[in-house]
This record gives sequence, structure tokens and C-alpha cells, in this order.
Amino acid sequence: MRLNCVLGSVCVVLLMAGCGSDDHASAPAPTPTPTPVPEPEPETPVEPEYEAPDPGYLLNAEFLQGEQGNVDQWSLLAHASNGSYSVIVDDGVMMFTRVGVEPWGKVRQLFKGESIEPFIGRTLRFSADMRAEFTSEWGEAMEAPGLVVTAKGIPAGSPPILGSSLLLSEKAAVDDLDVSADWHRYEVEFELPTAEQALVVELEVGFLMTEGGSLYVRGPALIAVEEIVAD
Repeated sequence: MRLNCVLGSVCVVLLMAGCGSDDHASAPAPTPTPTPVPEPEPETPVEPEYEAPDPGYLLNAEFLQGEQGNVDQWSLLAHASNGSYSVIVDDGVMMFTRVGVEPWGKVRQLFKGESIEPFIGRTLRFSADMRAEFTSEWGEAMEAPGLVVTAKGIPAGSPPILGSSLLLSEKAAVDDLDVSADWHRYEVEFELPTAEQALVVELEVGFLMTEGGSLYVRGPALIAVEEIVAD
């Protein structure tokens, strides 16, 4: 009788153990929580390397500076003194800044004598990339800054004793609508008189600054238009 009870107890224990094992095995495995994948950060656009145009007849279109810090082949002029404007060059970009009260300043390249002979009677184009960061620090400008061209000479029939006069004046202005951090190409196209029309004494191309703040210039060029068409 005792043996039967013991065996019965063992069977009950084994049966219960078997049932527990079956219940454990049939339980579904927990679903792993997926690891969130971070979104890739947007790539910063790479600005293409600037390639300056052919400078044509211009000298030192890169605004390289000499030993004294002056920009070779270019000169700085101002209304009364040069103390109101500064020129800083960095990697071919000229920063032309107003720092004083004088109402205008100009960075120019001058052609005269033999250097002007190739231009007589021809249509030329003066151009440059410019951008601006203007301020109202010095009040309202006397005129808009920008890219400028002038030519002086003695018109045919005019007495030489009267000296030279203005033959032409052209300008591509940088006005308030153009002011931004982006570069824009500005240009003026002009025609110099023939030798029969006038004795051209000098040709001046350059950049006029009249606002507070800075005018940035790069890639200037002076090209004969017919040479562009031929190409």
C-alpha cells in the first residue's frame, strides 16, 4: 500500500513537471524592439571652384599686390584724400571699403599713349563679378556705386589749346536691388571714336564706391567685342 502511494506521488510529480515544461516551451518568444536608424544629415553643397574669365587687355586682373602693399597696375582715387577708402585683396577678390567721410572713391586702371592705340575705333566690353555688403553708416550716397568706364580726348575740329574733354562715360550700377551675398556679372559695352573722330588721350576702367560698407570684385576683363564674336 505504501509503495503504491509513493509511485503514485512520483507519477503526479512527473506529470506536473511535464505539464510545466510544455507550457514553458509553447510561450512565444518576445519580439525584439527595432533600433531606430537615424536619418542621414543633408550634404552641404560644395561650391564649384571659381574660374576667372580671360582678362583680355587688363593687366593684373588678379589684383596682385606689390612689396608696398599697393595693387599693381591699379590706383586708388578719392574725392579729396585716399584715407576714406581701403583696399584688401584675398585670393583674387578685392574688397573695396568705405571707411571715411569722402563721398566717393575709385579703383581704376588707366590706358594712355601707346597702350590705348589697340582700342581706337573699336567696340569694347568691360566686365567683372561683383557683390556688395552696403550700410547706411555714411548717409545717402551721392550716386550708385558700380563698374565705370570713361574716355577723354580732343574731338575732331576742336582747338588743341582747349585740352581734352570727356568723350564717353558708361556705368553698370550696383543698386539696392542687387545687394546680396551672391556674385553677379556686370558689364558695360562701349565704342571708342576712330582717329578721324577724335584724338583719344586716355581710357579709364574701374570700380566706383560711394556707399558705406564694402564692394567685392573678382574676375575683371576688358575684351574687344569683335574678338568674342570671332571665337
